[in-house]
Amino acid sequence: MRIKIVVYVVENVILKDKILLVWRIEMMYKEYTINDFMSKLASDSSSPGGGSVAALVGAAACGLISMVASLTIGKKGYEENQELMHKIIDDLAIKREEFLNAIDEDPLSYEKVIECYS
Repeated sequence: MRIKIVVYVVENVILKDKILLVWRIEMMYKEYTINDFMSKLASDSSSPGGGSVAALVGAAACGLISMVASLTIGKKGYEENQELMHKIIDDLAIKREEFLNAIDEDPLSYEKVIECYS
């Protein structure tokens, strides 16, 4: 299980000529097991939330489409589509990773919105 360490520089705070750094350890949601993610989702925590779930569904959709493209490769009657299927698989691997990264980006965006209202 990987852990992301986030370092925040607090502006305008100087202690004996040192800039104060605030460390926060965050678990990356995309590294959670399915069960742990669902438990966290069902908890009283504000994250993960709808954006993270939407990103998870997007990643799953990419996986399913890739599966269909993979099953099409080598099938009789689809010979003329082999190159296209390989391109679809390659493109969706990139998109799937973007969606997985968005699972962790959404809570950070939400935190910024909450800070604005504080």
